[in-house]
Amino acid sequence: MDALKRFVLRAWARGTHVVEHEAGLLLVLYLLNFAPIAWLNIHMYKGDQLGVLAADAIFLLGGVLLYVLILGFIPVRRLRRLLFALSFFVSLLLGGVEFFSIVQYSSLIGAGIVTAVLQTNPREAGEFIRMYVGWKGVAAAVMLVVAGVFAYRRLHLVKVPFLTRHHLSLSLPVVIVAALVAGGVLLTRYYSFIINDSLDVPVVRVGRAATTSVENIRAFEKLKEEASSDVEVTENKSDTPYVVFILGESTTRDRMHLYGYPLENTPNLDELNEKGSLRSFAIRSRRRRRRSRCSGSS
Repeated sequence: MDALKRFVLRAWARGTHVVEHEAGLLLVLYLLNFAPIAWLNIHMYKGDQLGVLAADAIFLLGGVLLYVLILGFIPVRRLRRLLFALSFFVSLLLGGVEFFSIVQYSSLIGAGIVTAVLQTNPREAGEFIRMYVGWKGVAAAVMLVVAGVFAYRRLHLVKVPFLTRHHLSLSLPVVIVAALVAGGVLLTRYYSFIINDSLDVPVVRVGRAATTSVENIRAFEKLKEEASSDVEVTENKSDTPYVVFILGESTTRDRMHLYGYPLENTPNLDELNEKGSLRSFAIRSRRRRRRSRCSGSS
């Protein structure tokens, strides 16, 4: 029992030490990850959904705190510093790219932007940089990198005056409990925001966008291959006079209520389905589902 108590006290002391010395990194990671979420909420809902933003702010603070604590407990100092640096510069890079996307397109990074990047050749990339970035933009990007390196070297010097060891010992449990409560509120009251990916931090959102983009490119190549093959047209002797095909070109069945999505975003298709006037189906590739399609008959 005494050994367990000593272990807990030692771990708690180590945690407060990590937070005290990495307060600057914790603050920067939090701001870089929360800023795009805040912009998306205010841009989309014009201040009508500040409740979910407040809950996510508390939950994200707890998440960043837990992340920094986990890295701080890594015993190998070089690996610990490497992961701290990687976390900082990846967040800074994604923050800079999303700021550029907000200024140029009033949008965060999505599958469309990632697809455009993946399918751009060097000539088109050069034209894009000259048109939308220019030498001022290149200079700003270089300055951002230099400023990032300069700031990271001094992050460990950042001290929050009122966060002494004693105050940290009292505030850390409060933050963790508040984050757990905020997570419960998000799950119970704002679940639709979670499944709509509007609360994702940049690294998760960009990762999902990249995955979706690669899947769409592969699906398009497969469709091109299938379209180039010879098609044999057979006579249809059905007595149904008209058949209407509804193609979900820019969506997937995972985001349609007709296929089980929790939000009721396909009321007309649902009504046709209940009447028996519609038959839904999906096209799948060899390995996994690529695109969704539904057809209706009347």
